[in-house]
Amino acid sequence: NSQWLSLYWAIILAILIAGSVQKNFAELKITGILLALVIAAKMVFHDLFYRHGYNGGVENWTLPVYLVGAVLFYGASALYYNQRNFLSDNLKNLPVLYSWLGSLALFVMIWLVFSGYRISVGWAVLALILVALGFVINKKELRYQGITVLGITIFKVFLFDTSELESIFRTISFMVLGAILLAASFLYSKYKDKLKNIL
Repeated sequence: NSQWLSLYWAIILAILIAGSVQKNFAELKITGILLALVIAAKMVFHDLFYRHGYNGGVENWTLPVYLVGAVLFYGASALYYNQRNFLSDNLKNLPVLYSWLGSLALFVMIWLVFSGYRISVGWAVLALILVALGFVINKKELRYQGITVLGITIFKVFLFDTSELESIFRTISFMVLGAILLAASFLYSKYKDKLKNIL
């Protein structure tokens, strides 16, 4: 069964990560990366597009499995970040990779669990949490993830969610979006030196 496969892979990945930190074997780290990428590919291509798109719904295991996956990925990121002095040069980006996979798990989970405009609301909340957390713990990859999710959310809101609105409200929505983007462009050009230090 698909949900049990996801949990089995997550358990194996946790064992590989723990073993690679304890024994500092590069082979275990690389095997963990490959398994993590397989899990991520399954989340996107099987769980999201196949199960959600073709079967017309999701099962009640989706929320816990994806939360476990996100916790596992974020935990691996924190673990490897604490061990970064022991990582070889070609594995220095392991904390960043696992952090992105954790955000991907939450992003896909929201897409699977909610529908319609609730997806956009969930993504917007996720984006704000990631950006805020990125500032609080000073992790620029979290800020980048939040900005990416926010960009996708804006794209979805203005191309899909507004399609249900009447023409006048859709026009107003696009005018507001244009004003926001112009303001963001102005602020970026004015404060780009300070933003480079922050981002």
